[in-house]
Parts: sequence; C-alpha cells; structure tokens
Amino acid sequence: MLPALAVLAVAAVAAAVGTAGTEGTQTVRLAMISPLTGPLSFVGVDNRAGVLAAIREINNKGGIKGRKIALDILDDGSNPSQGVVHMQRIVGDQRYLGIIGSGFSSVGLAVAPIVAQAKIPYISMASSAAQVTPAKPYYFMTTATSRLFAYSMAFHLRSQGIKRIAVMADNGGFGREGVRNLNELAKAFGFQVVEEIIFPLTSTSFTAELNRVKNSDAQALWLWNATSLAVTITKEAKQLGLSQRLVLTGGNASVNYLQPACPEANGAFINTYLGPVAEFIRKDHPSRAIALRLNKLLGKQGSTFNYDGYTAVWMFKTAMERGGFTRPAINRTLETKMKGFAGPGGHYYYSPINHSGLGLPSMVVSQIRNCNMVPVAGKALAKKG
Repeated sequence: MLPALAVLAVAAVAAAVGTAGTEGTQTVRLAMISPLTGPLSFVGVDNRAGVLAAIREINNKGGIKGRKIALDILDDGSNPSQGVVHMQRIVGDQRYLGIIGSGFSSVGLAVAPIVAQAKIPYISMASSAAQVTPAKPYYFMTTATSRLFAYSMAFHLRSQGIKRIAVMADNGGFGREGVRNLNELAKAFGFQVVEEIIFPLTSTSFTAELNRVKNSDAQALWLWNATSLAVTITKEAKQLGLSQRLVLTGGNASVNYLQPACPEANGAFINTYLGPVAEFIRKDHPSRAIALRLNKLLGKQGSTFNYDGYTAVWMFKTAMERGGFTRPAINRTLETKMKGFAGPGGHYYYSPINHSGLGLPSMVVSQIRNCNMVPVAGKALAKKG
C-alpha cells in the first residue's frame, strides 16, 4: 500500500488523466517518482506535465492495445531518501509494470540498486551517466547524459579557441559528475581547468566564488546546475562584471531559467538535445514534428524536462506494443527492439550495453540571444539559405 498522502495525490492525478476507475485487465499501471517539491521542483513539475500530456494523448486514442494507462505520481521532495522509500513501496506491488524515474540524479542513483533487485523497468529522467554506466538491466534513460552534454559542448568550445575554463557545480549527482566529465575530457580537448568550485544546493549567494573566477585567467565559466541557483549565479556574474563566457547545459533549457536570467544570460552558450530547438531542426527529422506536437499539447514552448516525461511514456507504450505486458518483456524489448526510436529529443539506440540511447547527432549547441536559444552548431540543424 502507498502512504496516505501519496494516495490522495494519486487519486487527483488519475482523475486528471481520465484513468480513475479503470482497474482490471484493461489497465496498464505505471508509477512516477518526481521532485514536485524542494529545490528541483521546477524539474519535477515540467516532467509531470510532459508525462500527463503523453498519457492523455495515448488514452484518448484508445490506450495501448486497448488498455488505458493509469498513473500514480509520488513526490520525492528532491530528497534521495524519500525516493528510496517510494521505490521500496512500489516494487512489491505487481500491478506496476514500470516506473518513470525522478529527474533528480541523486534520487536516480539512490534507487538504482532497488531497480536491479526488483527487476522492474525504470526509465529515468535524470542526466547522470553513472545511472547507466555500465548498462544495468531494467534501468534506462530519456535525457542526454551529463557526459554527452560535456562532449557536445567541448567540441564547440574548442572550435571557439576556448582553452582555460573555470567550472562551478552543485554538490548533487549532476553537478559533481559534470566536473568529473570536464576533468576527464580536459587533456583530449586541450582544456585547462583553472578554477573548480563545488557549492551546496542550500547556497544563496555566490559573490566570493564568482570573484575567484573573475580574478582568474579563465576564458569561460562552465556552470553545472539545473536549479534556480543558476539564475542567481548568472545575475551575480553580470553584476560583478565577469568577462568570462558563461557556458550552460540542457538543465537550463527552459523558461524557468531563460526568463528570470535574462537579459544577463544573453551571450551564453547552452547545449540541449533536439526538442528545445525543434523549430530549427531540418523538416525531415522526426523529432521536429514530435517536439512541436508536444509544444501544442502543452500550449507553450516545451522544456527539456517536459520532453523527458513525454518520451518516457511513449517508450513504455512502444515497448509494450512490441514485447508484451510483463516486466521482463518490457525490459527485453527496450534492450533489443527499440533501436532508432524517435522522441522529441532525438533518436535512441538502446542495446544490452547501451541504456542511455542518445548520441552526438541528437545534440545542438545554441547561444542565448535576446533571451532565446539560437542554434549555432549541430548535425540535425536545417541548412541556411
């Protein structure tokens, strides 16, 4: 049984997506663990919106082979311990065929051992590469890994002649992994990391840290943080007159960052998978149409987090249609029958040794201009002229 508070939240969600009262053989039940409160709440709220949009769309068209999707959403509070509590309650209930995993990397890493032990398909919306390195049975990802973000941006920075880099990152899974990725890539790309600053998610001001960067000979400040703290850092950097180029990740590719961080964010480099810049993608690429369709369903420009949630639901639908309605069948199908699956973020190439799916062709580097992302590098971009 789920805790009382969770059950109340679940009932509201089930009614919202038209799945209340659909128990039985004609129901496919999924659970979603998400940071709906706490410092990662804007990630979780957007993840949830993408998930619900997909479920409405699928259920309105008859469901999955006639079975409607029923969804239970549990708030991890941006807290790994709470995520573990929810996982332990979910995995013992055989009604659940799969889990849409938290967009908070620290939660994803904390629950990974439970996924392996319980053998329940888990599609994470968090970016930590450690979740799937090496590939783990039953554990998959929708979003680009932190390592893919690092590689994609490293190629662009090198093309711009940027060699000396200061890095700031939070002490969560995504932030620490970003710093590790940069240090691992430094030699291959000719980078020198001149400042390395790790800060807690409870921080409120960054004047001292940014002055260290300002007084260094760094050419760029690479920020690894997907919370509202990125807005604070961007504004304080401008106030202090930093000359270094600001470099961001897909964790900042949403209006939750772009609106409050502008105009100070103008000029920054930011990389994403395809969805957030779909209008710039060549028209024959399937991800363009999928992302634009979701934007229409949402009534707004989608964020990376919206696309992650939407993708996870469609992955489960596709796996069930191709493989069946059991946990082992879903896992087997995700590993062996999903190559080339197109989501709003790009093409996925899952295999028994690749559970992240996306690759460099699905990445785009943009520059923030007039508070919007304008692509400057990416294989999927439409040709100019």
